[in-house]
Amino acid sequence: YPFPYPEGNYFIPHTVNPLAADLIRRMLQVDPYKRIRIHEILTHPWIRSKVPLYARVPRCYALEK
Repeated sequence: YPFPYPEGNYFIPHTVNPLAADLIRRMLQVDPYKRIRIHEILTHPWIRSKVPLYARVPRCYALEK
């Protein structure tokens, strides 16, 4: 279906970590077919580096392409 708002309007401050900014952009993608999926979020480099070890999903349980 056509999207009523072709672009999302948001601002990511320059102080945000570049990897975090990448994840935010991918999560806020307007088109759901282009939006990052849960298994991609769980394996994103920023998540893998910032989530405490005890809260991480082991790679063997993360769904990957």
